[in-house]
Amino acid sequence: MADVLGVSAEEISLVMGARYMSVKAPAGRNVPYQIALTYVPLEIAEGTAIEEEDTGVGGLSSRLADLDQAQAALEDTIEVRPPEPEEEFLGLNEDQRVFDILHIGETRDGRPVKVTTFVIPTHLSKLRYRVQLKD
Repeated sequence: MADVLGVSAEEISLVMGARYMSVKAPAGRNVPYQIALTYVPLEIAEGTAIEEEDTGVGGLSSRLADLDQAQAALEDTIEVRPPEPEEEFLGLNEDQRVFDILHIGETRDGRPVKVTTFVIPTHLSKLRYRVQLKD
C-alpha cells in the first residue's frame, strides 16, 4: 500500500486499521462476511483520531475532511479470486471465491489519502455501482 499512497516502504509510514465483520444469519448464528484493511499515510494520521480504534462520528472519511484531506474521488479495482490462507476467518474452501476490492480515496488535487482492501465472499454479496456523471 505504500506505493499507492506514495510513502516509504522501508520505514513506518502508514497507519493501518483492520476490521473483521460478521452478519447474523436467519438462524441467528454469526456468518463471517468481510475483511477490511485500511491504510492512511502516517504524516496525515499521526497524533489524530485516525489512530484511535473509534475514529468518532462519521468515521475515517470525516476525520480526513477535518484535516483538510477530504476525499473528492474514489477508485475501485475489483478482482475475483480464491481465498488466501490468511483469510481463514471467512471459513471458505479453495473452491469458493472472494471479491478482492482495492478502494482508493483521493483528494481534489489527486493525492491518494486512504486505501482500503475489502475481501468479501462472492456467494454472500453482489456488487452494484451507480455513478452520477456531470454534464
